[in-house]
Amino acid sequence: MKRKLSIILTVLAALALIISEPPIMSARAEEWYGGYLRYTVGDDATVAITGCAETASGEIEIPDEINNMPVTSIGDWAFYGCGIKRVIIPASVTSIGAGAFANCYGLTSIEIPSSVTVISKRMFYDCISLTNVIIPASVTEIGGDAFSYCFDLTDITLPESVRVIGDGAFGQSGLTGITIPESVENIGTAVFCGCDKLTDIEVSDGNLNYCSIDGNLFDKEQKTLIQYAAGKNDSAYAIPDGVTDITAAAFFACESLTDVTIPDGVISIGNRAFSACKGLTKITVPDSVALIGEYAFSNCGALADVKLSESITSISTGMFYLCGNITDVTIPANVTEIGKEAFYCSGLGSIVIPDNVTSIGDFAFSDCAGLTSVKLPAALTVIGRSAFDGCGSLKEIALPDGVTEIGAHAFSKCGGLTEFVIPAGVKSIGSCAFYYCEGLTSIEIPNGVTEIGDAMFCGCSGLTDVILPESLTLIGSRAFYGCGGLKEIALPEAVTEIGYAAFYECVGLTSISIPASVARIGDSAFDGCVKLTDVYYGKDAQDWAAVDKGYGNDPLINAAIHYNTVGIPEFKTPVISGLSYDGNTCTFTAAFDNIPYTVDLISVLYDRNGAISGISQTEATSSVAEKTITVSGENAKTVKVFIWNSLTGMRPLCNAAEADIALK
Repeated sequence: MKRKLSIILTVLAALALIISEPPIMSARAEEWYGGYLRYTVGDDATVAITGCAETASGEIEIPDEINNMPVTSIGDWAFYGCGIKRVIIPASVTSIGAGAFANCYGLTSIEIPSSVTVISKRMFYDCISLTNVIIPASVTEIGGDAFSYCFDLTDITLPESVRVIGDGAFGQSGLTGITIPESVENIGTAVFCGCDKLTDIEVSDGNLNYCSIDGNLFDKEQKTLIQYAAGKNDSAYAIPDGVTDITAAAFFACESLTDVTIPDGVISIGNRAFSACKGLTKITVPDSVALIGEYAFSNCGALADVKLSESITSISTGMFYLCGNITDVTIPANVTEIGKEAFYCSGLGSIVIPDNVTSIGDFAFSDCAGLTSVKLPAALTVIGRSAFDGCGSLKEIALPDGVTEIGAHAFSKCGGLTEFVIPAGVKSIGSCAFYYCEGLTSIEIPNGVTEIGDAMFCGCSGLTDVILPESLTLIGSRAFYGCGGLKEIALPEAVTEIGYAAFYECVGLTSISIPASVARIGDSAFDGCVKLTDVYYGKDAQDWAAVDKGYGNDPLINAAIHYNTVGIPEFKTPVISGLSYDGNTCTFTAAFDNIPYTVDLISVLYDRNGAISGISQTEATSSVAEKTITVSGENAKTVKVFIWNSLTGMRPLCNAAEADIALK
């Protein structure tokens, strides 16, 4: 399933703090004031407002005291999701908790009293209608995500008292401009991430830590680019010389930019630095860059031309996630790791993984629908979960001998694969590893693998040949579900359990070998196996009766059970000798090899037109090596001898023997 990424979800991951939380309720006994406010009384005889009635709306005024006790605080999440539009907070309140007004969608204005010193984290998170906030000169800190997703908040004045602005404080807000006061000492990560209307970030001249260049935010030394104003309409931007670091989300969602020049000297590019720059068409990362953060260029749908620094050692998590226009990338030679989701749903047509790469992360190339060619290095040991999931155009891939682990869903829905060789050193193959690889025809699991995981070959309708290792102990649930091309399979002697629906709807399955070690067969394991006629079991009837066969396994129960048989017998074509024919009766000797149980011998005479002129039936048992057979029929030209299963409806067990008759 292809996962879609909206800008909002991208921001959530970028900030790592923007997570919807339920209100945290006070452990103290709560009381009601005026029928619309909940509160508790502390040991110091002060009142904390802890919540409001679900029906609260319009304007709410918080009293400065209740029962002659001062109201001094508003608790965490106190007004979370309330339908209020305006709140009047008394001067007696000195603290307002985290998320106190979060998700108050109708809240339009609020004035923080001068008694408050901290705007707590997420205090106004997702207050989408908030347009007017007055922050008093007493406030020294604005917490993380305090005004995130305040879409209607276009302007705010930060007092000279503010020293700290937390991570994502104004992320995804409607700000059009802002001035960082002289007092600010620390600005967190992604403070203005996703502010797509923000055109100007100014910094007071006296600030000792930060400065503004062309309306963009830098550190005072101009070595770190902190935030490009995402609302600018410029199509190109050259990062100033001297910059060494591009911080996380610095260019996040700058949709107007088509070209950004990164100068030599830049050392690091932060997480999601250029994420969601949907107009960006090309990027050159200079060789001075040693580190590119997670999802740095993710969701850049127009990005087509990429040159990476030769100094990086990792293609980081999600680096080109959802970059559908990228068809070709040269991975630098020093790279040792392809991170999780690195090229997820990109437009890659082919890729060469360099020699030093030892692991390919989860979802690294997942849903690269156009990927046709992959060259893997000899150093590779681990292929992560869903690494090539959904690469439907991939027709072949050669795993190097050093691979030891294939993750769950690693090649799921790679419908173009017809052959796949698993190296002998592989010890672990995850569930659904080859899920719905309809084109896959044969597979051999190497010795050392102990489980066929859940749904490993589910939906592999073209699979006809499976070789399982002696080390195998478990056939997982739905392991071969819907493998309609599978005709027979021999389970190794160490297998103890066959999981739920393991061979469900294997409509072509005619025979299976079940070892004596099997103690349990899951429900519906053989449901829908309409052609199953022969089960070869390693012990006797009494032991077979003791096996837990679950329910929904009628095809298994109704099949012929051949006891004390290890593996599926290989019947050989009988040899015809001593043939004579007198015009009406044909007599000959049929010699057999490896007849493990009683079978029918069907002898058929054919005339010169290919029509049947005579037929006879007799039995052959394991104690008989040859048998003289007589069959009557006129004008016979050819005789054929078939070995058919006498117990289950005349299924041929090998190729027929054939001999010409000399006509007299």
